[in-house]
Amino acid sequence: MAKLWSYSLCLLATLCMVQAKPYHEAKHRALLRTGYIYFPGGGYYRLAYKRPIIWAEARRNCQQEGASLAVVNSQQEAENLRTLYLDYGPNNADLQFFASNTTQVPVANATVHIGIHDIFIEGEYLTVRSEPLIATGFVRWKPGFPIGDEQNNCGAFDTAKYILDGPCDAKLPYICEIPEAA
Repeated sequence: MAKLWSYSLCLLATLCMVQAKPYHEAKHRALLRTGYIYFPGGGYYRLAYKRPIIWAEARRNCQQEGASLAVVNSQQEAENLRTLYLDYGPNNADLQFFASNTTQVPVANATVHIGIHDIFIEGEYLTVRSEPLIATGFVRWKPGFPIGDEQNNCGAFDTAKYILDGPCDAKLPYICEIPEAA
């Protein structure tokens, strides 16, 4: 009887392990189908560049997908975001769109909305996850930034791998992030 019980538990454990793996793979495939790109050790990122929008709208769009505006946590993640933009961003067919859009910066040094801000207290930068910017592990301001005024409160990232603050009503592409599950 004990042997039968042991065999049953082993079979049940095996079935549970088999069920856990496809769920993760199914989620992975679903994210890839919806435009997210996977970076091992970082997570899933989606670049939205065809219709630049203001920071608050970008944040809301990401939240509606179960994501957040990207928060840069390391030099490697900054490289991932740069690679995402350069490899999956606008191509030659899109350049005419960008040339006619006066709110867009040049593709060579593109700027996108990310999940940092100092909306509540000037100079006190927080992530969209309510963490202090310093806790992210990546504080690499573009020379001349941050701009200490009440008009430049929303975070951005440029493809030179700097963070900066700019007007929240600037219409820019944005990056949504779903961190890799631990």
